Amino acid sequence: TMAGSVNKKTLAEETTSVYFTPTSGNLSSDPILSLSVNSGTNKVGFVRIEFKFDKSKFKISNTISPNQPFDTTIGITSKETANSTGVVIIVVAVSPANKDIAPSQTFEVTKIPFQIINTTPIIQQLLLFSQTLCKLSAWIIRR
Repeated sequence: TMAGSVNKKTLAEETTSVYFTPTSGNLSSDPILSLSVNSGTNKVGFVRIEFKFDKSKFKISNTISPNQPFDTTIGITSKETANSTGVVIIVVAVSPANKDIAPSQTFEVTKIPFQIINTTPIIQQLLLFSQTLCKLSAWIIRR
């Protein structure tokens, strides 16, 4: 199974969470996980997400690209660096011209394409998250 969710307080003291979906399933094929955020009623203009994965069991199989409206990429770990370190950092923003369409509620930041490189039967967990494994920073757009 796959599981994970992390909460972080925002400036408005509402809970913002970051999570991967699907949250469970069989890893018999190479999974593509959706990396999403739930910001409640707050519009988010900037996101920095960091997560770790077991590089002896999985690797990033393709380039990670942000979804709209995150049209400004400040930095996304390359698949080569991610696969050598087991760490992915995604820093993206909504451009000032698009601030009116900044997302709120639940929205997908990107999809993460994984490839299974160790298929021993005991390996059925992709990512287990805790505050130390997955970190979220989200800047709220105030009107």
